Amino acid sequence: MFHDGGVLRTSDHAYLNLHRPGVARALLDEALERGHDFAAAETVEIDGWELVDGAGTPAPTRSACTAG
Repeated sequence: MFHDGGVLRTSDHAYLNLHRPGVARALLDEALERGHDFAAAETVEIDGWELVDGAGTPAPTRSACTAG
């Protein structure tokens, strides 16, 4: 069972818990490293799933994802 803040990429079962400390920061740092500029005044849209692997957040085991 997933909880609020958990997201799962179905193609490879990559999992992120956006409520864990540092996860959102890791995604932002990965985007900045890839050259995305968030200092501009306009809205910036990027595909966040492309950042998951570089963010370095480990996926929990299947049992941890389904434990309730």
